[in-house]
Amino acid sequence: SSLSLLHDLVIKTEEITILIGSRRVGKTTLCHQLLDKFPDGTVAYINFEDGSLKNVHLNTLFNDLEYNVIILDEVQKCIEFDSQVRNLYDGVVAIKKTHLIVVGSELSRPYPSSWVGRYFELRLTPYSFPEFKFAMASKNLQLSRLMSLYLKWGGYPQVVY
Repeated sequence: SSLSLLHDLVIKTEEITILIGSRRVGKTTLCHQLLDKFPDGTVAYINFEDGSLKNVHLNTLFNDLEYNVIILDEVQKCIEFDSQVRNLYDGVVAIKKTHLIVVGSELSRPYPSSWVGRYFELRLTPYSFPEFKFAMASKNLQLSRLMSLYLKWGGYPQVVY
């Protein structure tokens, strides 16, 4: 599952994990599920959809705090996010052995050149039809009805749940 893969990346890698995908594909939900995999107080989650956070300076924010994981959701909305993420990774993250997850629906390649050699990309996509069919199994729908729903709405998780 995507949750297991993300959890393994956090445990086993030192690179920035870039979690990308189209809007409504489940990136934020996946991050919230990841929060439950770690003890309380060991994961910092900031969502930059809140416009009041766009001027925050990440190094200053995390310099005196201890976290195992830092999740920056929709980080592209933060001022100078490319240099801020690099500085956070090279400073606080490297020194404190914290894992950094950067999430964004508007992040796209090429990533900032200052991130080269510092990241691993995990792309979330809508369900394929077999995944959609599996997720909808409890609804006991005929194959033709499932295909009709899939073609109409696509494989976005909110259709299933």
